[in-house]
Amino acid sequence: MPKKIEEKQAEIEETEKSLEEAKQKEEEQYQSMKVRIKYMYEHGDENYVEILLAAEDMGDMVNRAEYISKITKYDNKMFDEFVATREEIQREELVLKTQKEELERAKMESQEQQEAMAEKVSKVKASISEYESQISEAEKRAMEFEEQLRQQEESLESLERKKKQEEENARRAAENNITSNTSGIPLG
Repeated sequence: MPKKIEEKQAEIEETEKSLEEAKQKEEEQYQSMKVRIKYMYEHGDENYVEILLAAEDMGDMVNRAEYISKITKYDNKMFDEFVATREEIQREELVLKTQKEELERAKMESQEQQEAMAEKVSKVKASISEYESQISEAEKRAMEFEEQLRQQEESLESLERKKKQEEENARRAAENNITSNTSGIPLG
């Protein structure tokens, strides 16, 4: 997701740059038109008539009319370019708005995914902790059983030694008994 966010931010930066260039172009066109409109307001259409009337002959008048036509076409062209630039700015602003909304959605999705991942990690950690606790408890019980087993084995060994000792004592007593009986009895 971060790559998608980076790509969207790059698109936004590019659109902002394009928008800034269009606004700068619009300002330049506006300033030029302002100067031209001021000139036309101050001199009006009378200036065109004066230019035509100042012609020395018909050829000169045609040339002057063509010049006036070119100026008018230039003025119209400049106005059309200004309008086109304004429309371009509006389009760029709309694109920029859409890109920013997409970026916000991408950031929200990324945040939601991170939160979901954090929740999963938390659950896994809790499970690991629980398993570790269970393992620790099982190891503790195993050690207790081993200790009990060791103690029982020691008791058993002690009992076996006692039994052997008692058997040995009984055998000796029996031997002593037999030898004491045989020593006091005359043979034959």
